[in-house]
Amino acid sequence: MIVHFSGMRYASAHGSWADPKDLLMQLRISELDKENKLIPNDLEVERLCKEKIAQYESAAALNRPRLALSTEKAWKDKVALHMLSLKANGPKTRRAGLAAIKAEEVRYEFMSMTTDEALAKLVSMKDSFPKWAWKEIVKLTSLRVNYVTDLNWEKLTPEEETERNSFQATALRNIMNAWITKHIGAWRDEHGRTHELIVSRAVCNETAEHIQHIRGHLPPGGLTPKPGWYRTNEKEKKFPGAYYVKPASAEDYVQGASIFWLRFVNKVPNDWQVAHAVETEAGDGLIPKGFIGRKPKDKSDIPWQYKPGDTVTRSRTYVNASKVRVTEQQWLRWIHEATVVEVAETAEGQVILTYETALPDDDRGISSIGMFKKPLRWLLSEGTEDAYNRSFIGYVPEGQVPIEHMKTMLNWNRILRKQVV
Repeated sequence: MIVHFSGMRYASAHGSWADPKDLLMQLRISELDKENKLIPNDLEVERLCKEKIAQYESAAALNRPRLALSTEKAWKDKVALHMLSLKANGPKTRRAGLAAIKAEEVRYEFMSMTTDEALAKLVSMKDSFPKWAWKEIVKLTSLRVNYVTDLNWEKLTPEEETERNSFQATALRNIMNAWITKHIGAWRDEHGRTHELIVSRAVCNETAEHIQHIRGHLPPGGLTPKPGWYRTNEKEKKFPGAYYVKPASAEDYVQGASIFWLRFVNKVPNDWQVAHAVETEAGDGLIPKGFIGRKPKDKSDIPWQYKPGDTVTRSRTYVNASKVRVTEQQWLRWIHEATVVEVAETAEGQVILTYETALPDDDRGISSIGMFKKPLRWLLSEGTEDAYNRSFIGYVPEGQVPIEHMKTMLNWNRILRKQVV
């Protein structure tokens, strides 16, 4: 993570990657639809159906598609289903079956490719794409490494936007839009499978999710479900040593653990941020019990009124300096996630080294991903009630670490321009 993600921008990884194999598949299926419409009559459909049946049922048939040689049960079941349509008596059923089996062949062919093969295929087709489409393909695939030529590589020019929105580009635009939309959040599963560097940006929880993938886990996405995920692992003991705690000492900060911060905010949090009730094994909830029903210290102290439940809200009413009656309402949400690198001793005392993102309201030059140093005493505090800043820790021991993938990702001859002996 330090080698490949440090300095990466703070922005959601969603929409930063799409599967090149899937794009090739959609482009070819679009061509097939046009070809199918050109089949002149039912007699020709019947002839093509008999030819297709022979390709699948005769080992001696010529030009057998790759799908006919598949041994995977799921694909064989699909073929068997389409064969029923190809052998049907009704011409409409045969025509539909022919279109379906041809589309299935395309899916099997392209989804059986390696990513490198798919990228090479797209490069060979480069001249057939308008500039706007090629720019989007480069933006959403690892072709960006070799084909980005300017700082505005993620944004279409006004001329490119006009061309993209033209009537003539309708068919290709629809394919590109469907491809982009389908893979908005697909980076998560793809990185969990390949551990390749496929995104160009990430926010705090996405950075932590990448780390957990490398540690052999596939946690849920977003901040909201994570504390519960750690607590469930602790309860089920699937990974002995897993825990979810309110930290009390440096011993709680184990390498690979996630730190989650809570904060009250002035607007309703979304489903990926809201804090749902989850207690530690020791019975620590999201807010201290002393907050609820607290008595005012003096006339100037206006206590918050808490409404606990699956989610926590609080409110208070007072007269401000302008003698206007004001009601404040706030919602509790998870605000940030970081990953523990190690506990370190410094001249200032114990600190926790973390890998995380700087917050987006920081200076743009430092609003990125990297290593940070936090005093242990600050991490163990929860701030004042008005500026509640409690953190909790979730930890799951390493699972099946993808060692072979790590060898590839840490191959210095792949990383550095200068070859390393």
